[in-house]
Amino acid sequence: NPSSQETVAPIARLVAAARERGWPVCYVNDAHLPGDREEQLWGRHAMAGTAGAQVVPELAPGPDDVQFAKRWYSGFHETGLDMYLRQRGVDTVILTGQHAHICVQHTAGDAFIDELGATTEVYSVDAATGKKGWHFMGACTDFK
Repeated sequence: NPSSQETVAPIARLVAAARERGWPVCYVNDAHLPGDREEQLWGRHAMAGTAGAQVVPELAPGPDDVQFAKRWYSGFHETGLDMYLRQRGVDTVILTGQHAHICVQHTAGDAFIDELGATTEVYSVDAATGKKGWHFMGACTDFK
């Protein structure tokens, strides 16, 4: 998505800072199968095994990073991300993404429900308004 290119450099800086601190870096990308509900809603996109389901090269996962495939909006819905974070004692997540108003929002909501503090201040392209930059969508919980 050409309009999301402006999000790459800020996210790359955030990922580098997380790695420097020894924080887990997790990628959760769409990886749809034929007939998935999102395909019915939005058309064919990010099909599993295609380039559209891969992390863009500029944000390539490092050797210690983990990737999860998702077939619905939330990064927590049936992906294994929740278990991975809990096993490592993570209680706060920082979310980034291409569509703040869809996938990031749903992931933040699930982080709240799962009692993981989530900051949803992300650099994104708001698909609804075209506004680019840092968007604060509200903190889900108080940080411990």
